[in-house]
Amino acid sequence: MVDIKAGQAESFLKKLPREIGAVLFYGSDAGLVSERAEKLAKTLACDAKNPGELLRMSEQDLSENPSRLGLELRTVPMFGGRNVLRVSAQGLSKPDIFEDLLDGEPLEGFLVVEAGNLKPDSKLRALFVNAAKAAAVACYADEAASLGVLVDEVMKAHRLRIAPPARLHLISLLGADRALSRNEVEKLALYAGDGGTVGIEDVDAIVGDASEEAIDRIVLPAAGGKAKTALREFDKAV
Repeated sequence: MVDIKAGQAESFLKKLPREIGAVLFYGSDAGLVSERAEKLAKTLACDAKNPGELLRMSEQDLSENPSRLGLELRTVPMFGGRNVLRVSAQGLSKPDIFEDLLDGEPLEGFLVVEAGNLKPDSKLRALFVNAAKAAAVACYADEAASLGVLVDEVMKAHRLRIAPPARLHLISLLGADRALSRNEVEKLALYAGDGGTVGIEDVDAIVGDASEEAIDRIVLPAAGGKAKTALREFDKAV
């Protein structure tokens, strides 16, 4: 039984237990769900000691051909390695299709599933939490500490220095969504140019207030009569 809280996610993924063969990413931060799923899938598929193929399945694929899950995950790859199957289950109505995979024999491949903001009593979440060789990882809006790590990671990749006041100011403008936050920091790095120094004036010139953009993503659909979209974005912002 592995239920990983938001604050434990990064350390857990860095030292993923060998016995784990399936991971569910869920939460209100869709960008963080996608980023973590992509990073884990690529890391596993590109393992130097045991490389495999990275495969994808959409919700439509699951609905039209649910048996493909077992076929991909229980088949031994012809050329060795361990295949990684990344599955989108954002609107999945029948999570039972994962039950046999999680409770049966050990999988030949690795399963990575992306979902939305699941309640504690969600069937899909419970399947991964209660399975002996699976884990459910929570992905919620970034706190200042994790945003600082994101900023430092991007700055380092571009060989940039950022002054402490500018770093704090930048972090204050981020956080609505991991994908949005990363895009803003990458945009700032591109503006500053590799090897330079980032100041507050650079942040103000390039980076938008992510919290304001989050509100826009609620107000605009609401004004346009798209209630489901407005409520989903409101839930993410909260």
